[in-house]
Amino acid sequence: MRISFVRSSRQARLASQDKRAERDRLAQYNTYEARHFLSDLLRRVRQGEEIVIAHAGHPIAKLVPYAGGDPTRPGVIRAHVVVHDGAEEEER
Repeated sequence: MRISFVRSSRQARLASQDKRAERDRLAQYNTYEARHFLSDLLRRVRQGEEIVIAHAGHPIAKLVPYAGGDPTRPGVIRAHVVVHDGAEEEER
């Protein structure tokens, strides 16, 4: 006796929408594809997209937009210096 379950067209459509939504949420590329399309992937990351790199189907890395720290100006420091008048002369 063989029993088969048939999905209704509505169930199949919902299942495919779920898979499509998950795929759109985080794009995943294998290492071979990532190597060949790196400049395109970086452009997409600059636009705010997050991309997962996988090896043999297992996620190993995630490309995300860089959120840098506070911008600093080179050569500028904040310091508090106290100089006492005549301190060097008293030591002699």
